[in-house]
Amino acid sequence: NGNVWADTMPEADQVVVTGSNIGGSQSPDWVPESIYNREAIEIDGSRSLGDFMRSVPQNSGPTFTENQSDSLAPGASAVALHGLSTDATLVLINGRRVAPYPFAQTGITAFVDLNSIPLAAIQQIEVLRDGASAIYGSDAIAGVVNVRFLPRYHGALASFGYGHTTDTDTGEYYTNLVTGYT
Repeated sequence: NGNVWADTMPEADQVVVTGSNIGGSQSPDWVPESIYNREAIEIDGSRSLGDFMRSVPQNSGPTFTENQSDSLAPGASAVALHGLSTDATLVLINGRRVAPYPFAQTGITAFVDLNSIPLAAIQQIEVLRDGASAIYGSDAIAGVVNVRFLPRYHGALASFGYGHTTDTDTGEYYTNLVTGYT
């Protein structure tokens, strides 16, 4: 073509796009990420994803739990990384954004209800501990929590539990059921 610039361009053998919001890509080694696999979740003994996320060290913001009676979002639970509010932490399922809970906490703060995500179906939880607003937008200022479900699950898994306090006459039962066919 006579285009000198195009003739001098080196060919690329492989193009690698980084960023955990792109499916199939691996996060670079320098990205501060905590990964909690299924075994760690089971050892923790949590009954819900909200329960488990309260034990994660980076979850130090003004979260709320399903036990708060003064909440405008009864029965819901949220995550808030690094002391920022719940609307500064992005929650993903398999790399895709999750719709916020329909009732905002305190009437103005949007959040994702962690209790609506079934704990029994989770393969691993990835917590991007650094702000990721350059990749995901302003709702990821505090960081990102990516929940990965069991892929192509075939079979059935049931778990049951009971908890009882020693000082009051209060107890709770919980069950989980995961089924799949490929």
